[in-house]
Amino acid sequence: MQPMANQAPGADARLGTTLSGKWRLDKILGVGGVATVFLATHRNQSRAALKLLHPEQAQNPTVRERFVHEGYTANSIEHPGVVRVIDDDTSEDGLPYLVMELLEGETLEDRAYRHGDSLPAGDVLALMDQLLDVLIVAHEKRVVHRDLKPDNLFLTREGRLKVLDFGIARLTQAVPHRDVTAVGTLLGTPSFMPPEQARSRWEEVDAQSDLYGVGATMFTLLSGKLVREAETLTEQLALAIHEPAPKLSTVDKTIDASVCALVDKALAYEKKNRFVDARAMQREVRRLRERLPVPLTSSVSPAPDSRRPPRVSHDMPTLLESGRVPVAPARDSKPITIAIERRVATAVLLGLFVALGLLLWLLRSPGRSAAPAAGSASVVAAPEPAPPRKEAPVEPAPLPEPAAVVSAPEPVSTALRAAPPATRANAVPVGPAAARPPASAAATATAVAPPPLAPAKSADPFSSRY
Repeated sequence: MQPMANQAPGADARLGTTLSGKWRLDKILGVGGVATVFLATHRNQSRAALKLLHPEQAQNPTVRERFVHEGYTANSIEHPGVVRVIDDDTSEDGLPYLVMELLEGETLEDRAYRHGDSLPAGDVLALMDQLLDVLIVAHEKRVVHRDLKPDNLFLTREGRLKVLDFGIARLTQAVPHRDVTAVGTLLGTPSFMPPEQARSRWEEVDAQSDLYGVGATMFTLLSGKLVREAETLTEQLALAIHEPAPKLSTVDKTIDASVCALVDKALAYEKKNRFVDARAMQREVRRLRERLPVPLTSSVSPAPDSRRPPRVSHDMPTLLESGRVPVAPARDSKPITIAIERRVATAVLLGLFVALGLLLWLLRSPGRSAAPAAGSASVVAAPEPAPPRKEAPVEPAPLPEPAAVVSAPEPVSTALRAAPPATRANAVPVGPAAARPPASAAATATAVAPPPLAPAKSADPFSSRY
């Protein structure tokens, strides 16, 4: 699919118009080689993806025939892994269109891009298991897709794999070879096509050719590389004709050897060396799945960051149905707020416990409470109204005393002030009285106790989390 900046001329002008009196075009979802895909709303308010053929392509009778044939072919498979076509018609200006179920999720190409261009082997095997299940049914009905690739495989939010774009699929009992060369955009994709298809040997293109496409898809999803790395599509096509696919292990040595062997067999140059059919390949996939970790493909991951530029594929000449990608909901900030409130409450409670413990320890030491310090007594009994801060401090680093100390010289407060710093720092609550102190003692502690010591970081259960 091409980037939005290169969308078909006149596509924007169609927004808001209604086709055949029933489908209103609301938004452009994507642009393919021969068609534009719109988000459309039916007059009964149901929504769908509407694929409208480009005007220049509609002039070719062969393209028109192939375009409409896509819908009939997809519906003939009757499998939930195939995108269902729910309507087809022709617009007022003579352009055929298909109406398909609207998908929510992302293509496997987009999914791999968001995960660093590759996916874990367990995920890939689970996805290919679903793809092969579709191909088993399609091949039994003699339908060959001929353009399997990550961009034509769509993973819904529910974890269901959908096969897109049966635009170049054909019934093997039919003989529609006369029009293949005329439809340049419907030949397939060189990086994912087998040698027989690259040579245009259409009589040899069959179910095993699709299995080659499955192998090429696995190769790309596992390694992040194309089977055919070249500068141009023509060079990729030439490599597909003349060169066997490289061994997967030579591209990425970290991939499980059994998985590499499966992919290499699917990509065999000679058809006789590939899997016999989709069912045989699915059996091998399921055997390997039992040995690998459980995949993470139950649902589609959140959409990529909007600041990241969209991926532009230069190797996707065939059209693509598109669906909406769900946006991840905003993260709830309530747990963080609660954590902050608990931190404040914890600090306050620890401070109160330290103050009460200091008070109780001093009350239980009668010798210290009966012997006030000389420096403290001079502050209280001095006849001169000298400011307390100008007196020589008894402690190395005295804290500023509140006015209540001067106006209420009680023995208890004097003893508290005379207590050495080391004693106050080591005070701890003792006995049940620490939780419920007398009213007068609590008031005195509030007036004269030093500010509560900050709790150690290890005492805060949230210090390492936020």
